[in-house]
Parts: sequence; C-alpha cells; structure tokens
Amino acid sequence: MTANDLIAAFETLADAPDGVKRLRELVLQLAVRGKLVAQDPQDEEAGRLLQRITRGRARVEDALRVRKPKPSSAVSGDEAPFELPGTWLWCRLQDVGVVVAGGTPPSGDASNFCDDGGHPWLTPADMRTWTKGKYITRGERNLTEKGLAACSAQLMPAGTVVFSSRAPIGYVAIASNPVATNQGFKSVVPGIDGLGDFLRIYLLYAAPYIDAVAPGTTFKEVSGAFMGPYPCPLPPLAEQHRIVARVDELMGLLDRLETARTARDDVRRAARDAALAALRDAEDTDAVEAAWGRIAGQMDALFAEPEDVGPLRQAVLGLAVRGRLVPQDSRDESAKAFSRRVVAERTRVGGRASKGGSVASHEIPFEVPQTWTWVRFGDIFECRLGKMLDKAKNRGSLHPYLRNANVRWGSFDLSDVLQMRLEEHEVPDVTVRRGDLVICEGGEPGRASVWESEEPFVIQKALHRARPYLVDARYYQIHLRVDCASGRVAELFTGATIQHFTGQVLDKHTVTLPPLPEQHRIVAKVDALMAICDALEARLTTARDLHAQFAAAAVHDFDG
Repeated sequence: MTANDLIAAFETLADAPDGVKRLRELVLQLAVRGKLVAQDPQDEEAGRLLQRITRGRARVEDALRVRKPKPSSAVSGDEAPFELPGTWLWCRLQDVGVVVAGGTPPSGDASNFCDDGGHPWLTPADMRTWTKGKYITRGERNLTEKGLAACSAQLMPAGTVVFSSRAPIGYVAIASNPVATNQGFKSVVPGIDGLGDFLRIYLLYAAPYIDAVAPGTTFKEVSGAFMGPYPCPLPPLAEQHRIVARVDELMGLLDRLETARTARDDVRRAARDAALAALRDAEDTDAVEAAWGRIAGQMDALFAEPEDVGPLRQAVLGLAVRGRLVPQDSRDESAKAFSRRVVAERTRVGGRASKGGSVASHEIPFEVPQTWTWVRFGDIFECRLGKMLDKAKNRGSLHPYLRNANVRWGSFDLSDVLQMRLEEHEVPDVTVRRGDLVICEGGEPGRASVWESEEPFVIQKALHRARPYLVDARYYQIHLRVDCASGRVAELFTGATIQHFTGQVLDKHTVTLPPLPEQHRIVAKVDALMAICDALEARLTTARDLHAQFAAAAVHDFDG
C-alpha cells in the first residue's frame, strides 16, 4: 500500500478506534520522511539552504544576545531515526534556529505582570487554551517592561516555534507576534523566514519520542542541552512549503471526518439513549416487549461499541427485579404463601430470621407487583462467611478455596485457585454446594455468582456463602447485580479505604420476593436476553478488532 493509497482510504480508516488520531500521526510521519509530496530536482539543495540558515542564525543570535552553542557535529547514521530522500539532509535543531529558554519574574511583585499591554508571555498551561490552530498570540498574562527585565525571558520574534519542555512536554505552536515564555519552554527561532511551519510539523512528530526519553522524577523536563543537538531533517525550502500545504489540506480533511463522525455518533447515542429509556420506563410486560422489539430491530444502528451493551444489560436486569420482564400468572402461589413455606423450611433446618425484622415502607425503593412482597436477605438465605486465612494458625489438610479474585458476576474464574489448611470438622461450615450464592464481602463488595458445580470448594473469609431457603439463588444474583449498579448496596458498605459488605448489612438488606415459579421464569428470560446481549457484544468486539487491525496494518505496511 502506498502513501497515496492510504490517503485515499482516510474515510474508511478514520472510523477505526482512534482512527483519526492514528491518521494524524501518519500524516506527520509521511511529512517528515519525505513521502507526502514528490521531490523536485529544480529545488534549491538542502546543503545550500543550510548555509543561508547559518548566516541568518548568526544574526538572530546577535539580536537576542544569547550565547552561541558549541559547533554541531554531523548527525551519524546511528543517530538518524529514519532514512531521508537524497535531496534532504540531517542536521540539528540548533543548526536551523536558535534554541531559547524562558523565565519568570518574581511572582510576588504584581507590577511584573499585566492583563493588557506589555509583552505576551506564555506558560505551558496557556498552550491548550490560547493556541488557535497552529498559531498562538498570547497567554493568560503579559509581562510589563519591568517584568521582562527582571527575568531571563527573551522577547522572541513572530514566527518563533514555541515548544513546551515540561508539564507537559510537546505542546507546539508558532508565535504570530513577538512573545516571551516562562522556563517551561525550549523555543526555536528559525534562522530565516519560512522555516517555522515545517519545523512545527517536525516537533509535533518528534514530541512523543522526546517525551519518552526525557529525564525527571517529579515531572519530566528536557533541557536546552538536549534540544539543541536533537536531530532534525531539512528538506529544500520549496519542498517544505509543499509539505506544509499538503499537511494543512489533510489535517483539514481529518477535522471534517472527525466532525462528521462526532455528529453521527451524537445522533446514534441520542437514539440509543431514547430506546433504552423507553425500555427502562416500560410500565408492564407488553410495553417491555414493544420496547425490546424496537431495539432488536435496529441493534446495528443503535449500538456501535462493545461498551454500549452494558446499559442494555442493566436495563434488562432492572426490569427483572421490578416484575416487568415476564407477566405474572394468577395460578402461581402468592409470595405471601410462599414466604410462609420459606419460614417453615428455615425452621426445619435450624435457621434464624433476619435481625432486621419486618421491612418498613421507607425501606422499599420501588413498587413491585401485588403478587410480590419485600423481605430481608437474611430471611430467605442462611449466610455465613468463609474461613480466615492464617498460615500460622490454620491446621489440617489442604483444600482448594475460593477468594474474591475467583468470583465474577455470574461465573467463577478457577484458573488461579489457591489452597488452605482446614481441620475436617471445619470443612462443612465453609464449603459451598450446588445452588449456593457466593458473594464478595470485600474487593468488589456484592459481586456474586451461583455455584453450579458438584465439586466441593471451601471459601475464604472475604466471601459470603448464602444458602437459599427454597428461593432461586440465580434470581438473587440478578438482584444483587442491580442493587450494586444502582448504589443501593454501596450506601451500606463499611470502611473508608477498603469497603466491606458485612454479614450484618447483608442480613438486613431488603430484596423482592416474587412467587417461586415467576422467579424461574424471570431467570430464564434474563438468560435468553443476556445471550442476545453477549452475541451483540461479541459481534461489536470482533468488528472493532478487525477494523483496528486493518487500520494498524495499513499504517504500518505502507511502501510509499
């Protein structure tokens, strides 16, 4: 693929993740390597141009009254970061201009500064706010004559290329009028007119590389001793002007592509948000089906990134615990009758009721169907924490155990399972069995999954084992996910630096209790819709990865 082929594909490549950013970097790369425009044998040789620059640079040094740098050595092959066309040559930044540092007058003396009049004075913080396109005229404050005289700042002429050398490194602009800077710059005053635009392009290209090798612990900074000898390509002046014109043209095209993409994304996001709002706010199952049908019919138009699928999942889960995802069935046993059976089962196995007592009206966060009721988590689950990990005190045989890192929402990651010692009498109390809900006490408190395996595992103390009294643990896994996302659970966490979902809090946490058959129907419906969401996310991820790979390969493999 040639450079021209890449440029012709800009519109396609711009839609890749970070596509416009990568293309801007590509334009700079092509420009400084002599691959953006054709060379012309009629142009003045770069060597003769450098001679003219050298004479002009001496005049600039005299005008600025700066110390002349040591004579430059030739740029060796090892120093040159890439090959140049035969009509170009490598030199150093101090060969094409005068590298000038800045200064700051005493800040405690207000008479050193002024808002209007005086001399424009730049800080790195000004570069983002005050730069207009490629040019900058002033910063937040100006220096008075007294302030300029009170520091090492130089008043540099229009056309100076200002380069921020710390906090951060790499802001670049051309001064459209005389300016001074603080010490956070290493500016380059070109030796002759007409060099600044190409020099700006090169410094934009080189900024990430300069930043990567800059020294510093508290903050990075590059010195004049570093910037002056830094290698710089020098094309013939006429070719520089052609390169600048082409760069301006292509950057303008990328600006338009970025604007158009942003506009498309804004329209898509607005349509997606409206569709999700209609789904979340659906009052009954018929309205839910209608809202889901509208989304399903235009998923490719509404969802463009894998991250877009998260809000859709959350909307489905929220409907599930509000009784709007599946219709109620009058033939189902009522929740109140079911709760009596739960109490009987809890009594039979020797469990106890929650210490929170009956659920008060002010503890109910949303309305549920009349066939449902509100209960406390400790009323429908027997909960206990796992075994404290203490290598010095733990005795007995080794057992594989679950910790926070093994628990995901709706699944377990058993790729890294550790072992702990337990005595045999301890094992039953901290073992999970099929159908238990395992809940994180710390880490990401509230994250939960149902243990579906017949393989015995014990749990560490950073996990709760919630064993259900007749209820469907999978429904309450959904419930906890909704409660965590909404912040209901987080309001109850203890701990300042490290948060905990304690046993007392879990015991008193309020949850909905639908009839048991409806719990099963909700879980089945959620599973079906989550499978659709998973497929959508996988499709979007694959498309994004392929697009990104194509863009990266195209940029990397051009042979222009």
